[in-house]
Amino acid sequence: AGVVRPGTLRNRNTDETAQDLAAKTRGTVLLSLGLRRHGLHPAVCVAFSSVCALLPGLAGALGDYAGANAFLDAFAASQRRAGRPWQSVNLAAIAGTGMATGLGTRTAPGPAPVQRAGSLPVATAPALAALRTACGADTA
Repeated sequence: AGVVRPGTLRNRNTDETAQDLAAKTRGTVLLSLGLRRHGLHPAVCVAFSSVCALLPGLAGALGDYAGANAFLDAFAASQRRAGRPWQSVNLAAIAGTGMATGLGTRTAPGPAPVQRAGSLPVATAPALAALRTACGADTA
């Protein structure tokens, strides 16, 4: 889940910021509560965060997106401290999926998707291999 609304945080009202954060924050909290309420104990719960949570400059004018992903990291850490197997994986853009769909390729007329120089999406196979490795780590 993620909402991208370009613009600086300075130029947003609190309702816009709350809406942009809710996709990741509220969804994550509700998932956690639902798992506990129904007595489900998965081997691991993976929150798909973004590398921009660690390097917010990569988010450009998407500060709320970087903040929402930083929430995922903090939430996973707090859940692990409570004995629940949560992890937050700080992914780069993965080719052909999510918000990265279309980056690095041009199939339609009009302006190119927004991306930073040198930030082409990671191919799916290496991204999945990295995800498997991350899920085997004993850390949030």
